[in-house]
Parts: sequence; C-alpha cells; structure tokens
Amino acid sequence: MTDDGSEYYYNKTLASLVRIPFDWPDAAKTAQRTLLTGKGYKPVDMTGAKEDDLPFVRYHYDYKDDGDKYTVESVPINRYVALSQDKLVRNQHIQSRMEDLMAALSGDSVLSSWWTSDLRYLRGSPMALRAMAVFGLSQDEMEKIALSCRA
Repeated sequence: MTDDGSEYYYNKTLASLVRIPFDWPDAAKTAQRTLLTGKGYKPVDMTGAKEDDLPFVRYHYDYKDDGDKYTVESVPINRYVALSQDKLVRNQHIQSRMEDLMAALSGDSVLSSWWTSDLRYLRGSPMALRAMAVFGLSQDEMEKIALSCRA
C-alpha cells in the first residue's frame, strides 16, 4: 500500500485515513501535513498494511495509537464468493462425480439447502468444509473450482 512512497495520516475519532501522494510538490505536502495534524490526524506507519490479494480474503486495518503516530495491522477476514449452480454442474470434476454428489446432496438436508438456496463459498466455514468433504476436494481444489464457477 505504500510502495509508491506516499504518506498516510489517520484520525481515530473520524475513522478517517488520508493519503498524501509522494509526487505532490514539497510545499503542498508540508501544508497538508500541517492541516491534518491541526485537525487531530497522526502519521501512520503503513508497513503492516496488506492489500487484498485473494478473492476469498479481504483485510481490515486496525490502527494502534503509538503516541505520536499510528501503526497499522492487517487483519484478514474471509469473504464469501457466490457460486453459479450451472457452472458447478458443468465443472469437469463435479461432472465426473455427479451421481455420487446428487445422492449426497439428497441425503443431507443442510447441504441440500446450501445447494438450492445459498450457494456461496466461505473459506473455513462449516458449510465449505462439509462441501469439500462431500465433493472429495482439498481447500486448494475447492477454491480453484469456486473461482471458475463464480456467479
């Protein structure tokens, strides 16, 4: 997030993060720093920040007040990926096991409810673990299928 050399300032009361671009003129950066600190903003050490790098995870930034500045910590939060039933049925791996899968779906009320009305993948959720077991997939395999079968 700070690869370009920009500066960041945070105001906890306002829950507001402001970026000062690296390529602004020095006078503009100095004036912006003065304005921000006058409004209660403090510089942020963004070295702990991490961008979203997977479709299954997003990052929430926690700001820790270290007196004269904030440090940021990225906290990963799993995110749902909506799935297309049509794409799943057409998936080669799923097709190769269709009879077994449909029997498993018919015999499991929780899994059949997921299949018919809430077809989403959430990494590590009980439903994801259950689907992976029924489909005979590892997490990596399930996520490759989820990506190719997004709604």
